[in-house]
Amino acid sequence: MARPKIVALQLQDRDLALLRGLFECRVMTADHIATLYFEGKLSYTVKRLQKLKAAGFIGERKRNANEKSILFLTRKSFVLLASQGQLEEYPALGKNTFEARANVSERTLRHELEIMDVKAVFHANLAQSKKFSILKFSTWPRLYEFNVARNGYALDVPVKPDGFTNVPAWLQYNIIETNDAATNLTFFEGSVELWFLPDWNSGTGPGDWGRLIDVGAYSTNAPSSWWSLYFNPDGSSLYFSGETNGVLTNYLNYRMRTIMFSANRASGRTT
Repeated sequence: MARPKIVALQLQDRDLALLRGLFECRVMTADHIATLYFEGKLSYTVKRLQKLKAAGFIGERKRNANEKSILFLTRKSFVLLASQGQLEEYPALGKNTFEARANVSERTLRHELEIMDVKAVFHANLAQSKKFSILKFSTWPRLYEFNVARNGYALDVPVKPDGFTNVPAWLQYNIIETNDAATNLTFFEGSVELWFLPDWNSGTGPGDWGRLIDVGAYSTNAPSSWWSLYFNPDGSSLYFSGETNGVLTNYLNYRMRTIMFSANRASGRTT
């Protein structure tokens, strides 16, 4: 009887990052992995994945001949990552719980892969930018779940986002586009809705005026047109203000009693 072939493989830092990424997102294709970890070099990615699979660090789901390979993390890799302390920021999982989580059902498989499509697009496009970069892009809903109040209901509603990303950026648009005269913003009616997750606590704050949305240009004495929704530097108040002809008006001063931030949740209480 022939002995099973033992494959020895020296793991590189990039391999460990890939394994940790698979632990978080549960499934990826070779295209995802090439974009996220190998600068888009698919042929090199496939060769490296073959070695990782042969060494038992990565598994492959059953598939038809015309379907893409879908990869997942094996128990061997889970034990390795846990022993090196690389999973401490995630909820603690036992070996059986890990395998149950990694075994994505067919019903949710397409959804999980579509989330990875979005993540890969973000990375591919921002990799070409000289101004912006991705500090974090997590796809573990429990890490960033939060509760929101719902009108007419006594209990808050839990929200578990499919993804959380931290891209330091200032997005700027024209009020009216010069090429087709399309209007991006009107000031007479409408609403703005957004979720904001700070990386600071009240009392510390952003350190400067933290603008969520800003139109025009603020000036202390020159005639100008401006309005903005923003935090003060210590993060204790939320303002909505406007200025015209050098006259400043505060329409809203919302005093925040407490804003506490942590790695897995943000909560706020207001007076």
